[in-house]
Formats: sequence, structure tokens, C-alpha cells
Amino acid sequence: LFTKLLNKQTYPLCLCVEFIIIENNCRLTDKSIDLIATFCPELKYLSIKNCITLKSNSMQKLIECCNNLKYLDLTG
Repeated sequence: LFTKLLNKQTYPLCLCVEFIIIENNCRLTDKSIDLIATFCPELKYLSIKNCITLKSNSMQKLIECCNNLKYLDLTG
């Protein structure tokens, strides 16, 4: 999804993205979460259920960058 995003100069921030649901995705990586955190700073709702390839340390940048995050579902 975000793997082609290279930098903020090439791709602007996605300030209107507040809601993301990604479920049962074995291809979602820690880098994907890093890019979501970098390019979607206004994110309020993130559900990434049953994405078993993610590591717990990948959430650190998400928490640091997305100050408006109110809901985070890591079920599964």
C-alpha cells in the first residue's frame, strides 16, 4: 500500500486521513506502519486486526507521530 512512498517532498502528508481499517493482512509490515505514522499524522482510528507479521516495536512511531489517535485495535 505505502511501499512506493519515498519521502515527504515527493508525496505530501495525508492530512485528511483519519480512519484506516486493515484486517487479516499477512503482508502488512512494520515499514507499512512506519509510513502510515509518517504520512497520516491526523489519524484518529486505526484497526489492524489479525496482522500477524507486525512487531510490538513498530507501534512506537505511530504513537509518537499520530497525536490525535483515539482508537487502536491490534486484536489477533
